[in-house]
Amino acid sequence: MAAIFGRRDKPALGKSPDYLKERPIPGLHPSDIRVLRLIYEDAIERNRPIWSPEQFSLKLEDMSRESFLDSLEILEQQGYIKIKRLMGGLPRGIGVIQPTLNGFMVFARANMPQIEEIIRKVALVILNEGLESASEVTETTQIAPFVVDNLLDLFASRNWLKVSNTLSDKHVYSVSPSMKRALA
Repeated sequence: MAAIFGRRDKPALGKSPDYLKERPIPGLHPSDIRVLRLIYEDAIERNRPIWSPEQFSLKLEDMSRESFLDSLEILEQQGYIKIKRLMGGLPRGIGVIQPTLNGFMVFARANMPQIEEIIRKVALVILNEGLESASEVTETTQIAPFVVDNLLDLFASRNWLKVSNTLSDKHVYSVSPSMKRALA
């Protein structure tokens, strides 16, 4: 009878949790995707190459500690982050989290619809203007330093150029003709 008259014993459904709103990435649970997104958004915003797990606890208040640690370990297994383990670190010894090129590219393809344009823009500015450092590319293109650094690593992995890392910058040398052809 209750169904006929529209009465319900259960309360209405509430707002769905944030982790269910993430863009899907094959092989990852929505909570893993959320952690991945938070890590790389922070990296881009603050140009940060290293974090402690505690830095994300405020942003992940609605996620249990176990779920967060599970996500970190799964992201490491997939090659999306590196974990430096410390004796006496968080449970499971997780002490330091570092980004990877693979993790950045997976994040970028899922969360930065303009990533292919950015890749092309960075490559063209190196080719056409002869820029030789990440800081020059960042200044010229106004693209975040973390993004530029990762794209230089991407280009190096494609053998488009060679990169020399110093304490303060990345330097480009030996640009390959294959880079020119890829952009033609």
